[in-house]
Amino acid sequence: MICDDAGWSFATSPSLVEADPSGDGDGFNAIALTAAQVVVLRAELPAIVKTGEHEPVPEYAIVGTERVSEATLKNVTQALEIAPPQQFDLARQTQVYAALIQFVELTFEGFNIQSKRVQLPKTLPLIASNDEAVKDRLTASLKVLDEIEKPKALREVTAQLEQLRKAYLVPVGQAGRIMLKSKREGFEKELKAIEDRLDACKQTLAMELQTALNAVVDAIVPELTRAVLANPPPRFRGLFPETEESAAEFVKQELAKTFPSADALVAGMKIQKFYKDVTYAMLKDADFCERVMKVIPPSVLKGSLLLEHVAAESITAIV
Repeated sequence: MICDDAGWSFATSPSLVEADPSGDGDGFNAIALTAAQVVVLRAELPAIVKTGEHEPVPEYAIVGTERVSEATLKNVTQALEIAPPQQFDLARQTQVYAALIQFVELTFEGFNIQSKRVQLPKTLPLIASNDEAVKDRLTASLKVLDEIEKPKALREVTAQLEQLRKAYLVPVGQAGRIMLKSKREGFEKELKAIEDRLDACKQTLAMELQTALNAVVDAIVPELTRAVLANPPPRFRGLFPETEESAAEFVKQELAKTFPSADALVAGMKIQKFYKDVTYAMLKDADFCERVMKVIPPSVLKGSLLLEHVAAESITAIV
């Protein structure tokens, strides 16, 4: 503000650091300009456009020494309506929260092999066996493996993953689990070690599963071979001699088309992680903010400048 040869420079509180004062206080919010500063600033002001007494004053904004056109103002206004800016207080918190913590989803997709079933090829006839166990197994779909126990090495991997989750990922209600960004390097290092153990476990498990799968196929081939000979499918009649060896070969070929391999079964066993930063919308959730304040140590909160009064004190100290 300039009046004659006097001037003052005024600024509101930095909202990205602290809120505006709610009442009168002892703090100063303006400084007086020197005579030289007043002269320089006055020279930067645009010349005053004189209009007639009854002539309307045009509506425009001034930036520096150039006028802003009405078209530009209209475009900016429309843009602000489409994408309104964040509130300054929440914008500050969003930046600080995003630098301090992030959400992490950590899951293990794994051992459901014992429930795996496959449909028998339609090219193979239904069997007529006196073995009830075989008939039950092949009635509608083939149960790949009987109930099998989760290997010890895989149980250890699962336990280690759960320990990692408890150590680094803190639940904050329905929003999920958060982790301090400063701890991410340590988290990634431990997670990589667990993933390496899982890869080694999968290799061993694949060999064991393939042996078990081969045993399942060997157990059902004889019954299916007899069924093929008793009721030859069209493709078998047209391409194979009607012998027991040929029928067994045909059965194995058809089973191979639908039977899973051990490598395919263990390929689905993996650790999934997904990172997500704090958003503006999350900070409107009072429960989330309260939980974060409770679970993060006070010394970390103070060092992160998350608290408004701490941030303001730090800026003041720097100035």
